[in-house]
Amino acid sequence: MMVAVLMMSLFGALPVSAEQTYTLSIRGTVRFDLAYQALEKINAERAKKGVPSLVMDRDLMTIAIQRAYEVAVNFDHTRPDGRNCFQGFSYGTACAENLAIGQRSADEVYNSWYESSAHHNTYLSTTYVSTGLACVVVDNCYLWAEVFDNGSPSALKQPSNYETSRDIGITRSYTSPCITVLNWKSAKLYDEFMPASAPTFKTCKSNGSNISLTWSGVSNASGYYLYRLSTSGKYELIKTLSSGKTSYTDKLPSNLSSGKYKIRAYRTVGSVMGRSEYSSAVTVKVTTPVPDRASFTSASRSKTAIRLKWASIDCDGYKLYRYDASTGKYKMFAKVRSGVTQYTLRGLKSGTRYKFVMRAYNLTPAGGYVYGKVSKVGYVTTKT
Repeated sequence: MMVAVLMMSLFGALPVSAEQTYTLSIRGTVRFDLAYQALEKINAERAKKGVPSLVMDRDLMTIAIQRAYEVAVNFDHTRPDGRNCFQGFSYGTACAENLAIGQRSADEVYNSWYESSAHHNTYLSTTYVSTGLACVVVDNCYLWAEVFDNGSPSALKQPSNYETSRDIGITRSYTSPCITVLNWKSAKLYDEFMPASAPTFKTCKSNGSNISLTWSGVSNASGYYLYRLSTSGKYELIKTLSSGKTSYTDKLPSNLSSGKYKIRAYRTVGSVMGRSEYSSAVTVKVTTPVPDRASFTSASRSKTAIRLKWASIDCDGYKLYRYDASTGKYKMFAKVRSGVTQYTLRGLKSGTRYKFVMRAYNLTPAGGYVYGKVSKVGYVTTKT
């Protein structure tokens, strides 16, 4: 078991690294119980020294949890993306950070910091009035981060422990130390945990509001995240797919006339997930499919009425037409919705021969029609 501590304080700012970064997601358990026990011990010592207690601050706790997760990657006051440990967070005019690794209890981490003069002096300093102290357990390794600030605190009541993931930004060239939290070897984490490449879309087409997407598989991926651009202008995750899946059919919401998609691969190794870059976006417009040809199946008749029946097909509805001898054209006499397979025409003359045709239709997003082929002519003579 590795046990170590680090301390750093800052009264100013440092430049930000400009090196390209990528993201790993690390899963662990946030142990608020241990963190608050450790703070209780620190405040007990501050009280003996006549120093006011540190207040557990809501915003600083968020920072401390993030830093504890980052310790899993890089046990250092430099963040894994190359920035100083105070950069990217909001602090007052004076701040400090204590780190520890491997201590499995509040007593152990308190004793480790107590025995280090730098850490000891930091948590006893009257400069700081608020703190965030976090303990995160990743793969059974205990990671500690305590941050300090001289700003007015917003007290945080002890939450319940919970399991969660945090995204860690890492420079592409970063190489893990020989001794690390997760027993990673000395190698570029990018090569160790990232998918080999980003997937690329191949065939993308629509069948009405059903958008069929296919993409190239990534050899070492654990799966894929598929995103669609929402009406708010942001890409939203619509589906998580396993590594063997390279296709998906999306049912587009009725308020969209096209779908714009991106996809990325992910790779999971233990508690760590690496995500590839996003693919290039692809836009697929909704095309209204042409329905099959409708066909009459039977008819029944009386002296003044004819009931027509037809086979059900996949469409939005049907239009029925009767031949008008005076004009030499067919005239629509009924429009029925999908699922209806019969219609009765009344008010006819007895002993008269009538000609009928019909056609199925689908509605376009703009409210227009796409028609199937006209049916064969149906002849029916009313009874005398």
